[in-house]
Amino acid sequence: MQHESESASDSFERVRSYIREHFNQPLSVEFLAELCHVSPSYLHRIFRRQLGLSPIQYIHDLRVQEAEYLLNAGSLTVAEVAERCGFEDARYFS
Repeated sequence: MQHESESASDSFERVRSYIREHFNQPLSVEFLAELCHVSPSYLHRIFRRQLGLSPIQYIHDLRVQEAEYLLNAGSLTVAEVAERCGFEDARYFS
């Protein structure tokens, strides 16, 4: 049983690290699950257990946090911030 939770923890950390480095790129749960050789539903369960969020919610939260930081810095337009943070549509972002 302990081996199973170590594996889940490893998968979670691998995906979480990847998301932090690539949050501004298009990401899907299917792609992230493939990175650690688990099913999308299993990855979803791991994230819920660890963070109380789905992988997509986690990505969205990272994007919003980065956007808030960039907007407060004041040197970029809203459209530029949206693009840098991985939002596909600046109108949706604003």
